[in-house]
Amino acid sequence: MSSAKYTGAIPFKGLWGTEALSQTGVLGDKIRIKCSHSNAASNIKYFCKGKCKSNEDILISSQNKKVVSNKKYNIEDKGNTFYVTIFDLTKEDSGTYQCGIDRLGIDTYNEVFLTVIPGNKPDNESNDLPASIANGTTSLSSRKLVYIGAGLGVVVLALAIVLLILFRHRHRDINEK
Repeated sequence: MSSAKYTGAIPFKGLWGTEALSQTGVLGDKIRIKCSHSNAASNIKYFCKGKCKSNEDILISSQNKKVVSNKKYNIEDKGNTFYVTIFDLTKEDSGTYQCGIDRLGIDTYNEVFLTVIPGNKPDNESNDLPASIANGTTSLSSRKLVYIGAGLGVVVLALAIVLLILFRHRHRDINEK
């Protein structure tokens, strides 16, 4: 289906991995899924159902082009972010997908859980945004949480040092009087 190079890598969680997103689509409609990765502007992007174990699992790939389409899928490369549209949703489209980035060494993935429901789309949901944002919640990656924790640690340490210096100067001033 695609000429993207498959490295045989498994999804790598941790520093480069991100948390999964949930999307809900309507039977017979289309859905647009947003996939974001860091440092991926010039990389090939691809989309798999289930785990990306081989090239046969790739449903569509950017193949170094900005937009690629077939009858069922469309991929639009916007640099570090890419969008996959799935047309004419069926119940069989429900499941787990991987948004993959072709990298030297280990490829990186975002996991997307798609649920296809009959009827009308809920009012608070938009196919242009990840469901987590449309529902008012945001999914932070593990990497962002590490940076936030490290930043808070540095602030607390700096505050402790300032308080220690102030306490010593105050203590010194009291002893001199």
